[in-house]
Amino acid sequence: MFEFRLEPVRRVRQADRDEKLASLAEAVQAHEVLGDQLRQVDAELVQLKSLAQAQVSPGEIDVDALIKRARHEALQEAHKKQILNQLQQVETEIEKRREALIEADRAVKVLDRLHDKQREQHELEQQRIQQRQLDEVAGIQWLNRGAQA
Repeated sequence: MFEFRLEPVRRVRQADRDEKLASLAEAVQAHEVLGDQLRQVDAELVQLKSLAQAQVSPGEIDVDALIKRARHEALQEAHKKQILNQLQQVETEIEKRREALIEADRAVKVLDRLHDKQREQHELEQQRIQQRQLDEVAGIQWLNRGAQA
């Protein structure tokens, strides 16, 4: 029966890889949420700009409404900048986590290859032992036939 002596290390590295994968998934999810927020802010800014064009039509101008809209637009622009900064930070974090995942995966694959190699060696050794036993039995049978003849 083959027993890989580094199996506990292999399991720890697999768990580490799984944690890094979950961490990367969280970062990607955060990126998607920020992307959705950015699209919402952009849509609102487009709506505000079209509303501003409608308010500038000839006739009476509601200065309070223009000021209110301009403030709201400035707030949305600031929010958009904040989201863009957060997106940049999250993208950097995603790349770091992706690299960490790649390293963790390499560590697991190294142990997987070592496991496979040692299992193959073990199987070959078992086959050699079995073949020696069969040869020994065949030799004893041959000697017994020769003694009986």
